[in-house]
Amino acid sequence: MSRKKLLLPLIFRETPPVIDTSQIKQPITQQEFEVFWNLLKSYIQSTESQLKTINTVNVGITAVFTAALILSAFGIILHPVIIMSLLIAHFSVYITLLSITKKQNWKKRELFLERENRKRWKPRGLRWSIEKSEDRTSKETLVLSEDNEITINFNEIGNYQYILHLFFLCC
Repeated sequence: MSRKKLLLPLIFRETPPVIDTSQIKQPITQQEFEVFWNLLKSYIQSTESQLKTINTVNVGITAVFTAALILSAFGIILHPVIIMSLLIAHFSVYITLLSITKKQNWKKRELFLERENRKRWKPRGLRWSIEKSEDRTSKETLVLSEDNEITINFNEIGNYQYILHLFFLCC
């Protein structure tokens, strides 16, 4: 038997989507979900705004270089080779910044989910994750699934803290 899942499109709107928890055994309320959703949204909001800024600046710089390239083709300003080399350099910087920002965004999401799962959801037998769509789009899905791994933390005994991992197979 496979794990039951709750799938939600990861699109940050003004309000969190309404969830249907009938697909999973462990209860989660709409209010608990909204708190989680808003925490995730605020946690990664800075990198999301960086992506928007990088893309906006890219469009502006590309428009300027394209206009300069057209003007240079008519001999009004500089040589077209100079403008084209500046445009290529710009695209190299743009792709590098975009790649770094996307990696930071993904890492922030993973760290947030790892912390939240360990702190709030794993004790309840639930686990949040983000899955990318298999088609070549950038669509992502937020997934709430039943967690088969149960971690029990005992209080410190002497100088040691015992962590017992019990793995249960799905029935």
